[in-house]
Amino acid sequence: MKPDDDDKRLKRRKSLRERWEGFCSRLIGDYYHVTRNFDQLSTAEQDRYVERFSITICVGFACVLSSFFYWFLPPLFRVLVVPILIGAAWWAGAKLPKALNRFYLGSPSERETFIQQLHVVEFFQLIEAVKFSVLSFCFALIPFAMNRELLEHCMESPEIRTLFLCMLIWNLVGAPLFAQAKNGKARLIISLVFGVPAATVTVWGPLLM
Repeated sequence: MKPDDDDKRLKRRKSLRERWEGFCSRLIGDYYHVTRNFDQLSTAEQDRYVERFSITICVGFACVLSSFFYWFLPPLFRVLVVPILIGAAWWAGAKLPKALNRFYLGSPSERETFIQQLHVVEFFQLIEAVKFSVLSFCFALIPFAMNRELLEHCMESPEIRTLFLCMLIWNLVGAPLFAQAKNGKARLIISLVFGVPAATVTVWGPLLM
C-alpha cells in the first residue's frame, strides 16, 4: 500500500473520530444542561423536552417489541406492520405527556371535558384520514384506470402486491399530515406529494424488477 493511501486513511479516521467525539460531547452536554436546569426552563421548553423524551422511549420500545415477532411474520405483513407500529408509537409518545398532565392534574370537570374532547378530535381526525386515503388512492390508481391489463398483471405478481402495500403505508404516513392541514390547498398538496410517488412506484416497479 502506498504512503499516500495510508495518510488519507489516517486523516479520514481522525476526522471521523473528531466528529464522533463532538457529537457525543454535544449530546451529553445537552443532557446535563436539561437535567440540571430543568426547573429554570420555561413551561414551553419543559413540555418540549418531555415530549422528545416520551417519543424516544415509545419509539425505542416499539422497535424492541417489533424485533421479537418480526421474523415470524410473513413478508407482506412485515412491510405493513412495523411502520404502522413505529408510527403509532411516535403518535402516542407525542400525545401521552399532555394527556397525562390534563388527566391527573386537572379537576374532575376538566377530566370529563378532556375525555369528551379527545373522543371528538379523534373522530374528526379519523374522518379526515379516510378522506385523504380516498383522495390519494384516486391519484395513485389513475394509471391503472387507463390500462386495465396493467392492473391484471400487477395482481398476479407477489412482488407487485408488496408494492401495493408500500403504497398503502405511504398513504398512512400522509394521513396524519392531511388531518392536521388547515385548508384545502394544503390538503391537495399533501395528497399530490404522497399519491403521485405511490403511483410512480407502483407503475414503474414492475419494469425495474
